[in-house]
Amino acid sequence: MLKRLAIISIAGILGFFVSQAYANVVVVPCPNALVDSSGNILAALHEARNGGTVQLQEGTYFLFNTVVVDFAFKGVLRGAGKDKTVITTDPDHPIDRVSLPLSTSYSEDDWLLFWFNIPVGAQGSVAMSDLSISVPYAEVTSADDKGLTSFVVVNGTKVDTSFDRMRIKGAPGMNGWEFNNWLGISIFSLSGQDPMTGNHYLRNCEFDAAPISYGPDHIQNGTLKATNNSLNNVFFGLIYEGLSNCTVEISRNQFTNVKWNHAIGAISYSGLPDYPVAPQPSRYVITYNSIQANGYADGIWIEDQFADDPSPEKKIKNPYVAFNSIGGESMGFGIVTWNVNRATIAANKLYGNGFVGVNLFGTTNTLVAGDSVEKFTPIPWVPTDWFPWLPLPPGEEITSAQIMLWADTSHCTVIGADLTDTVMDQGTDNTLINVDVKPFQWLGQASHDSMKGKLELRKQHRPLWAR
Repeated sequence: MLKRLAIISIAGILGFFVSQAYANVVVVPCPNALVDSSGNILAALHEARNGGTVQLQEGTYFLFNTVVVDFAFKGVLRGAGKDKTVITTDPDHPIDRVSLPLSTSYSEDDWLLFWFNIPVGAQGSVAMSDLSISVPYAEVTSADDKGLTSFVVVNGTKVDTSFDRMRIKGAPGMNGWEFNNWLGISIFSLSGQDPMTGNHYLRNCEFDAAPISYGPDHIQNGTLKATNNSLNNVFFGLIYEGLSNCTVEISRNQFTNVKWNHAIGAISYSGLPDYPVAPQPSRYVITYNSIQANGYADGIWIEDQFADDPSPEKKIKNPYVAFNSIGGESMGFGIVTWNVNRATIAANKLYGNGFVGVNLFGTTNTLVAGDSVEKFTPIPWVPTDWFPWLPLPPGEEITSAQIMLWADTSHCTVIGADLTDTVMDQGTDNTLINVDVKPFQWLGQASHDSMKGKLELRKQHRPLWAR
């Protein structure tokens, strides 16, 4: 499970000192010096594993080793405030990599700061609050060095998580990598295990230069809420994959400078190989988020069913997307639904320019109403570059519209805010009210060649398993 990792023995830690200020609170004194605090923090987590709190003081704690919590843990790691308690690393004391088994056929050798590897079947509860975790330098030293830094990884089968008032800050990459970091906070059950059950909360946290900021994956029978968080300079913001029978609220979050991928993603299958499709539908409510996206990034992406899933049942239940503000320069898509049934997309504001404001693929019985798109300017794009399986003229660019309904959409209703809203409709039995209907128009191969390379650029900024 571990590769080149100096495993810290609880019994063998020398020089460890904690004090108990009161019952079940373990204080780890801050050395405020360039010394390794990973052993003291791990020992304190072990001491507080049955419902206790590990209290970090004001100051800077350095980690020279990954903090690997490989026992049943139910407790809290708390700092003195996200502007007061900092956990970080030092380039002269690099952390050895961990071989993180993301699935039975794929693993990443990455630098991890915290790994809560809760044993299968054990009840766990991981809460972190009031602290900052930062990587101020780039670990990547060569173009072939594919390892990236991850901040907090939680896996298990029966785990609740809560992250509150935290700051996750990455560093610029080297040798062609825009960022050195990968996962900000990742929560999942390993492939081959039962899905993780539990409730998961992300509140009042800040992410900067953490490409995949927050990613719950392979979770069932839980409530997941992400509220009042800010995310800047990220590739994937809040990405939920492979959830089953969950209720998800994503609201009042602020995204700035999202690049290449999605600010918010709700996807019924896991992005990791070997993971099963979610067996039961989950309900998503996505409201009052502010998203500023550039570099062909998308605002909100909702995708139901994997191509290999033979079940006709939808796995994302009646998603509600409303009162979001989405805009930027050279965006991809503002809001996308793919193979979705009975979605409500209402009262969202889209501005700036990009491929499409509201884009419906394979979507049925969906209402698009009252969305303010008059300040969104569509730009030409090449669907077959982005989605090569679409039955479209190969390699041709298409003029776009503020709202697009593709050939596999049906029984959707679009109610425009005013008659200047442009809609392209190739679907069946869709109802268009108070909009300006435009025909699909192909611009030809020459225009397509001018767009060449943009898909590859976007792919280069995805995690290795997602390319």
